[in-house]
Amino acid sequence: MPQPIVANLEKIAQCTWTDDDDPDRRDPTTIEVLIGPNGELGGETLRRFPGLRLVICMGTAYDNVDLDYCRKRGIGVSNTAGYAGPSVAELAIGLMLSVGRRISEIDQAIQQGATQTTAFIAHDVNGRTAGIFGLGDIGKRVARACDALGMQVAYTNRSGRRGGIGQWMERAELFAVADVLFLTAPLDADTEKVINAEAIARMKNGAVLINVSADELVDFPALHQALVDGHLAGAGIDVIGDPTRYAGVPNLVTTHLNGWWTYECQLRWADTWAAALSGWIAGERVNPVL
Repeated sequence: MPQPIVANLEKIAQCTWTDDDDPDRRDPTTIEVLIGPNGELGGETLRRFPGLRLVICMGTAYDNVDLDYCRKRGIGVSNTAGYAGPSVAELAIGLMLSVGRRISEIDQAIQQGATQTTAFIAHDVNGRTAGIFGLGDIGKRVARACDALGMQVAYTNRSGRRGGIGQWMERAELFAVADVLFLTAPLDADTEKVINAEAIARMKNGAVLINVSADELVDFPALHQALVDGHLAGAGIDVIGDPTRYAGVPNLVTTHLNGWWTYECQLRWADTWAAALSGWIAGERVNPVL
């Protein structure tokens, strides 16, 4: 936790800092605001806090909170949204360049003593087509970065609203034209395993896939096969779940929950949920979902 945030919070509220090993440092009947990560906050848990007036989720998701329980008892719920966009978009571009310019392969060869790296010929991104699947905050940032690199930008989004940069396309067309396909959409019933064997078959031979969204957007066995077969030239994934399943997969660059793991992003994250608390104290709601 950034110390400046801690100091500011302790000026405006009586704070109790606790963790999973010490959940009862303070009498739960005195707690009015509960701030926490994505642990289970069902009715049974929330009943321990009879004076509760606000729940602040320290992430974008809030499906861990029993909203019906909170609604019936007049408990507000806020989430922490919008803080990760710059950092996640930067990592998406970094993954594209690492895959496309074979940076990890070249570095590994040099670390193993290679003195010639001409075998690792790569491709420019300039002039190629970036396909953005999901034009929210992160998708828009990726689109602008790709445009600055000289790429043609195409995108699709659920609303069909035009994003002011690049060309809107239907999903199937986007998959077919993209040289680099970025997944920047949230996980839901429509996007789960959106990249499956059928979708990959539509993609260009030699295309690159970049996923900075939930792992579940990609059918991993289908991706693995496409990388082994060489239909896809490579992929870059910021893994959320177990990273060990990706070990040994060819032409794959992985990070693990590193999209938001920068000092600046941590400060924005803490500032965002702290603002929900200070706003509530001042009589204003920040990022309310209930």
